[in-house]
Amino acid sequence: PADNRVGNLAYVSLSDCCRGERNGKTKLKADDVRGIRTRVSAGELYRVIADDFGITAATIASIVSGRTWGHVR
Repeated sequence: PADNRVGNLAYVSLSDCCRGERNGKTKLKADDVRGIRTRVSAGELYRVIADDFGITAATIASIVSGRTWGHVR
């Protein structure tokens, strides 16, 4: 059950609350993202990397471009 007492609430932006690992639906951790970028830099195919993580090649492209997980360096 949620604790919705006023003293327990805080104003946060959507990007603050649901970004990266804090998003309950993510399949990746920050270290995974760093590893993905390293593997892409080494020339590994997006599809191969995506299969290893159970995600799509389009997700790999978004990570590499910084559209998603851009806050992870």
